[in-house]
Amino acid sequence: MAKSRLVIGVIGSFILAIFYASAGIYISSVSDAPCAFQNESATYELPKYCSEINLYMKVLLIATHLLAFALFPFSMYVYWKSEAKMQAKAAFSSVLGFAFLMVAIGGEIGWHVGQQWFYQEEYFILNFMFYFFFMLGIAFWANGISLKENHSPGALDKLANLANIMLFISPLVVTLVYGGGAFLKKSCPEAEFCSSLPSWISPSKVPIYILMALEFAILSIRLYRLLDNDWRVVFLPIFSVGVNLFFIFLLNANADSTFLNPLFHMLHDLIGTELGVFIATLLVWDHAKAGPPEGIRKKSN
Repeated sequence: MAKSRLVIGVIGSFILAIFYASAGIYISSVSDAPCAFQNESATYELPKYCSEINLYMKVLLIATHLLAFALFPFSMYVYWKSEAKMQAKAAFSSVLGFAFLMVAIGGEIGWHVGQQWFYQEEYFILNFMFYFFFMLGIAFWANGISLKENHSPGALDKLANLANIMLFISPLVVTLVYGGGAFLKKSCPEAEFCSSLPSWISPSKVPIYILMALEFAILSIRLYRLLDNDWRVVFLPIFSVGVNLFFIFLLNANADSTFLNPLFHMLHDLIGTELGVFIATLLVWDHAKAGPPEGIRKKSN
């Protein structure tokens, strides 16, 4: 029964991912312009970036994104098999989280296909689906690795409850922030009401990045406690947040480069998010061989 649920989850995630990727291909094919997303200097006759990325770079980009569909099922398997030996709250929650992460990557692939794999910070429904399901996936992952028995003082118990609330309202916050940013991006500065808005209200994805960093902080703290205070857990936020956002910054700084754009795009996924998740998975695998954390073994004895 457990294996069948795992298989169904993986297959379902693949189906949704293929759907989103197909949506991106459809958007690209029916667009009036050669590319569904163009910057201001592009024209119908001469799109600035749609056909300029070399084929070999596109192949590498596709391979980088498809790697997630090998990594996340591997992570699902490790967490599921480690449930009996670890003191995690619910392996199924973490497995479900990785399934949502696969759906998120599917949405991202669809978005990039529509962009002809040229990374641009645009607002689009498939990009929103990526952030929504990514946040949801991290929330379920973090919920699943909570300790079965909370051995923290009362103050930390309350903090953990607040963290759970923050984790699961994050998709709602993303919906509001992304929707508001898309509205402002489309309406301003033409609309008259835009001039009356405070200067700090502007279309930006920075609040989403901050929220994502907070989610990874909660995830990392819980993983740190689950793995008996293993300092190597720090590599999860370093790569999945720090390195990831660093290359996004470089992407935005080199938005028009037909070589640096796809290069930084690959690196932001490969040695950013994916490497961080891979390290975290290996740590769980390693600790599962040794059984539950030392402190919990002593308490149970």
